[in-house]
Amino acid sequence: IGTVSRTSAYVVCLLIDKKQIQLENTLLMLTKYFYPKTLTILAIAAFAFGCGNQAVEEANKLVDEGNSFIIKNGEIATKTGNLFDELVGDNVTKVEDFVEYKETNKAKFDELISLAGQLEKNSQDAAAKFDAASKLDTSAKVKEYNGLKAQELKKRAEAQKMMQTFVKGFVAETDVEKMDAAIGDYNTKSAAIVKEANDIAAKGEKLMKDNPSDFKSN
Repeated sequence: IGTVSRTSAYVVCLLIDKKQIQLENTLLMLTKYFYPKTLTILAIAAFAFGCGNQAVEEANKLVDEGNSFIIKNGEIATKTGNLFDELVGDNVTKVEDFVEYKETNKAKFDELISLAGQLEKNSQDAAAKFDAASKLDTSAKVKEYNGLKAQELKKRAEAQKMMQTFVKGFVAETDVEKMDAAIGDYNTKSAAIVKEANDIAAKGEKLMKDNPSDFKSN
């Protein structure tokens, strides 16, 4: 249950009416990996109960299915982060015609939005699996852990949805002041959501560490 959060900060420059206007004091902080890399490893756990317990077997099945979505996101997140860096990173400061830049890279922006959408859906699907597992007749600690994992994944899905909304707005907006305000709003809200997700993940990690008899790593 990792709490690693990779972020990047950029000063965004836009070219409006052939005039370079730098958005002063605006840092575009974007979480590139909505899934910490360690998550796909530490989240994969089997519950330490005897074989034959139907509820435990069903819980394990749901956890495995949830982990499959997490693993998919681990693969997608790297590509998403790299593409985001390419489109909204330092390269933007070198753009001479912002409108042309967006038109030229339309396919890439569309791909970025699609990838973020895939991350969100996988997070939602994983959250549903852990939520269902938390309602089964397992130990109190296992129920609590699965409930925390579901909450964490829902928060990550929220952040991923926000990324889609931001990128769409970034592509559509031409007004510098509005863009500046949107960036500041995104920074604040995105950072807050990711922090919530990481805090929940930390609670789950502590729960496993404090109750080793209820959990065992695969």
